Amino acid sequence: PAELRDFSVTTQLAADFKSAVLHLTAKGRALNGKAAAATVKGELFDAGFSRVATLPELRLALAADGADAVAHCETPAGQELAPRLWSAEDPYLYTLVLTLAGADGSQDVRTCKVGFRRVEIRDGKILFNGQAVKFKGVNRHETTPENGRTVSREEMLKDILLFKQNNINTVRTSHYPCHYSWYQLCDRYGIYVVGEANVESHGMGYEKESLSHVASWEKAHVERNVNQVENYKNHPSIFMWSLGNEAGPGKNFKAAYDAVKAMDPTRPVHYERANEIVDVDSHMYPTVDWVAERGKNTKKPFFLCEYAHAMGNAMGNFKEYWEAFYSSDSLSGGCIWDWIDQAVWKYTDRVLPDGTRERYLAYGGDFDDKPNDGNFVCNGVITPDRKMTPKLVEVKRVHQNLVVAAENAAAGTVELWNRFAFTDAAAFDARWSLACDGKEIAAGSLGALNVAPLTRRRVAVPVPSVKLVPGAEYLYRVSFHLREPTLWAEKGHEIAASQLAFTPAAAPAATPKAAKIPALKVTEDDARVTLRGRRFEAVFCRASGTLARLVYNGQTILEDAAGVVRGPRLNTFRAFVDNDNQWGRWMRNEYFESGLTQMSYHARPLVVTRLDDGTATVTATVEACGFKSGRFTHTAEYRVSGDGTIRVRNTVTPAGRLPVLPRMGVRLMLDGALEQMAYYGRGPWENYADRNTGSDLGFYTSTVTEQYVPYVRPQECGGKSDVRWVAFTDRSGDGVHISFPKPFFVTALHVTSEDLEGARHRNGMERIYNPLRPRPEVCLALDAGQTGLGGASCGPTPLEKYILRAQPFDYTYILRPCRDRSHAALSALARQP
Repeated sequence: PAELRDFSVTTQLAADFKSAVLHLTAKGRALNGKAAAATVKGELFDAGFSRVATLPELRLALAADGADAVAHCETPAGQELAPRLWSAEDPYLYTLVLTLAGADGSQDVRTCKVGFRRVEIRDGKILFNGQAVKFKGVNRHETTPENGRTVSREEMLKDILLFKQNNINTVRTSHYPCHYSWYQLCDRYGIYVVGEANVESHGMGYEKESLSHVASWEKAHVERNVNQVENYKNHPSIFMWSLGNEAGPGKNFKAAYDAVKAMDPTRPVHYERANEIVDVDSHMYPTVDWVAERGKNTKKPFFLCEYAHAMGNAMGNFKEYWEAFYSSDSLSGGCIWDWIDQAVWKYTDRVLPDGTRERYLAYGGDFDDKPNDGNFVCNGVITPDRKMTPKLVEVKRVHQNLVVAAENAAAGTVELWNRFAFTDAAAFDARWSLACDGKEIAAGSLGALNVAPLTRRRVAVPVPSVKLVPGAEYLYRVSFHLREPTLWAEKGHEIAASQLAFTPAAAPAATPKAAKIPALKVTEDDARVTLRGRRFEAVFCRASGTLARLVYNGQTILEDAAGVVRGPRLNTFRAFVDNDNQWGRWMRNEYFESGLTQMSYHARPLVVTRLDDGTATVTATVEACGFKSGRFTHTAEYRVSGDGTIRVRNTVTPAGRLPVLPRMGVRLMLDGALEQMAYYGRGPWENYADRNTGSDLGFYTSTVTEQYVPYVRPQECGGKSDVRWVAFTDRSGDGVHISFPKPFFVTALHVTSEDLEGARHRNGMERIYNPLRPRPEVCLALDAGQTGLGGASCGPTPLEKYILRAQPFDYTYILRPCRDRSHAALSALARQP
């Protein structure tokens, strides 16, 4: 008997990409120690299993010693194929069937999927089928919390589906070849692959210490790269080879490069630590400005192999990275670090109420293992058990290939930018909608919008005739959806969306109606100032200098208990996210060193003023002091009306030596009955100042419990940005409505920032596992400003425009009673003066 031991398939496309030649190299060998003759027949079938080509028959003379017999062929001259090309947008595959027939009648039949495509470098750009594709990728480790490094095909498919559904078109196999099923799935579903060899000597050092300088290590460098190419060379999804990761420069990598190019001249080669010897430049974790500047170099393409370190609550200024990528065709894109949090289940001796044993996701140090990297491997855009996170929502929107822009959609035209390389925008169903204060009031179909790949065009959009509400905000949305079901999503799946300003030319101005203000009764004693009006009571404590009790319509909104102040107090602290620490530098360390973690509050005497319009003001000034020089003078002027409206103007004056501030605002604790949350702001997912592109402005309803985001290491979470108003009510609708003349950040949880900060250990600490115990109260933070998330856990700090520095602050929020949690009632309250 004989076997078809190996074969190589390459496709050569004509200059116009309309015809192609298929090349085959086959290797056969005898298995029984006898010389023999054999033939190899090749047939190519399309996706419908119709034969489209028959290759010339190869004849092999098999040696008795089992050495390879090699033969080559290609589709005959004059019989060039007119193939449908493979790309991530249209991953069309042919099937090649090879049959080795021995003289003794034995057969060895093998099949291979074939994708016709061409990768080349020209004019400083990576071209895929002639187009400068943007590679929108992630780095991916093979990991699962149940089985460690053993990933099932079902879990691989889950990854692929999430890639496709969230506009991820590229993967780097960091930092080793994957299971062969992974490449098959990438071929079939359409994912561009950077195939990386298992070469890493990170711990040895990058310069003179690099093993790539040591002659005795040349074989290891070359062999691992050669093996990768031999194993995976026939996969059309692999568009680029990577020689390894973070192993320094040196002659051994040059030898590996030469070996790879000798075997496969059809693909470019990448290696970030030695750009001078490879085809594509690379870098890790640069700033946005650095990327934009690199785009001015058009002599050689650039691929950012690692960036946007997604550790914990992360992915700040991701949008700005992609603005930089699109500034130059020589910038081909990059891969986020990384795809999935790496953690394993660890069981405790607790039995849960449902009778199951408690378990949690464990990371470095949880087994008292030393050395370890703590949670430094928990840096994915999905959770260890492959669930969505708010980070992935941001990735989907920023990566999207159909982008609509307009200064004012009410003008009836918008610009559509088609960033697909091969797909017309008309392939998708376009839809529009109009929202008033976050609630959809009109919608319709735009049909098929014909905009060619990699072009922009202005298109007309409907301007619905609606009765305009004075003082309301209108927003227009254009979205694109799958016209038919695909392998990776159902019909109607949204692939792209853009939200636009909509300002009608004749928008009516809000005209406040004069209303009779109910009487307000003010009483004072040595401890308190109490104000009562129509179905409300507000009590201020002279000792704390803030609200001690607030009741609306018989529902307690907040009330001090056991000496714990639950009214509004100045707050600058957050449970530091992983990106707040940059190897012992940046915000977390500076904040702890400033003394602001132990803030003490010293109230000055309350000043009560009765005004002629029947309202009253209670002015509270509190010195909020850290235990070092840093401090703030916080003056809150509460203007109280008889209907329960409390307008709170806050002025904050900083003093002393102060760090970058995580946030500036107030925190308070609401009664636990106010579990229902409704708001008009960005959502519904958690979002922050520098990570809210994927979060549309809208009206959202949820619960406080549902605001918590379970990062592997608990940290600040659940934030909402650009909030116009928010309401917290009980199930009947009674509660408090809070509005903001200028948009605020709102965070509502059942844990405090201090609870989160102390729950689990950080990198470099001894094991800490303090399970979070939700508090019954609503722990509420209302912030006029926040510092963004950035990427400093392994990369740059936030952009300057997202950094909150100490300065005088002046901000206002308004408290009102509410009895109806419908959108109509809550938005009407917000429009009141």
